[in-house]
Amino acid sequence: MFEGDGILKNIRERQVVVDLGTSSVSQTRDFANSCRPRAHHGRTRRSRARGRRRRRYPQRDVGATPRLYAAIEPLIRCFATDVTHCGDVGAGQVTKILNNMVLFETVNALSEAVAVAKHNGVDPKLLLDTLSKGSADSFALRNHGMNAIVPVFFPSARSRPNMR
Repeated sequence: MFEGDGILKNIRERQVVVDLGTSSVSQTRDFANSCRPRAHHGRTRRSRARGRRRRRYPQRDVGATPRLYAAIEPLIRCFATDVTHCGDVGAGQVTKILNNMVLFETVNALSEAVAVAKHNGVDPKLLLDTLSKGSADSFALRNHGMNAIVPVFFPSARSRPNMR
């Protein structure tokens, strides 16, 4: 899978390979195992909404051995503001997947709350403004709730090409 003229043929002894691609956890771990005879492999996953990525450097969830993480963290901080060591290779991806799961479940709950509010004559914007002042406040509420659910605006890659 990683043979041919790819990276494995071209890595040098003891070189550090930081994988920033999008792939499955098992593919990342297979790639790391393929690199191990010659190189050190670290893996980072981006975790920040598109709009926030444009304004700030992304947050990175990193999977690497503690020793390798200590060596590459200063370099990752050159392009990421928040860097978290999540465990061995693949752990950053698992953390990112679980972050998305919680975000999507929260957005789903907000959508249901807005539907119930509308059905009962409560203005959705008022609802979310009120929720944002209490313990229900969250990034999902302020970003997805206020910017997509209330105005019923769900951008796609076609409608907003600059968000790719």
